[in-house]
Amino acid sequence: MPSSNFGLSNNPNDVYFNVALYRPDTITNGVVLFQFKEDENGDGNFNTANEDMYSLELTKLEPGWQIVSIKYSELVSLENGQPSTPKGDAQHNPDKLHTVSCLFLANPASGYSQALMDYMIFTTDGPLKL
Repeated sequence: MPSSNFGLSNNPNDVYFNVALYRPDTITNGVVLFQFKEDENGDGNFNTANEDMYSLELTKLEPGWQIVSIKYSELVSLENGQPSTPKGDAQHNPDKLHTVSCLFLANPASGYSQALMDYMIFTTDGPLKL
């Protein structure tokens, strides 16, 4: 039976999320939102009512390519862009990570946005080194 998680360590201080992102020089209003959904009860699914979802919201990307790295334990719980209380056990459990989602957003009042993404990877014991 296929695994329903990413096979990561259970220590959130050892796991890092890394991704390469590109923002064109002319784009200033983009938001990149990553969501990390945990399957805490091990049923192979994520339930929004009683399992944790953590987020990484990037609003100040520099122009050009950059590597973004964050320790799993530093991810926050957000609801409509505001800090919130996780719905599950409120423990960062990278070993129970079920789904990673990425949303590229723009403020409709200020128009078009764009970002490029490449090389999304988890590392242990430190951020990605190139």
